[in-house]
Amino acid sequence: VASAAIAFAFHETADRTLAWSLAPVLVAVIFWGASFACAVLRSRESAMVIKANLKMNRGGQEGAEGKTLFEAANVKVSRYYDAQQWLILLGAIAYLIGHIWSLAEAAA
Repeated sequence: VASAAIAFAFHETADRTLAWSLAPVLVAVIFWGASFACAVLRSRESAMVIKANLKMNRGGQEGAEGKTLFEAANVKVSRYYDAQQWLILLGAIAYLIGHIWSLAEAAA
């Protein structure tokens, strides 16, 4: 979603002249880029959850180590997911502000 939003913003603003109304669009693209980074980090932590789960399934000392890894990675997965979703929303709000500002500039 984040990469599509960035592409959309670039497509929609390609023919616009440089104006202050593009500042919120830049903020939106930054939010969406950060959201994309959170998705990448979340996928890495998801892989760690799977690896930790395999260790837990083996039991013994490796299972205890796996449980600790699992809990830590699982918390990170949740945090990255939440951040990813909020950043997409914040980017959409920033883009909307820039779009409305641009319409107001064009009407003036």
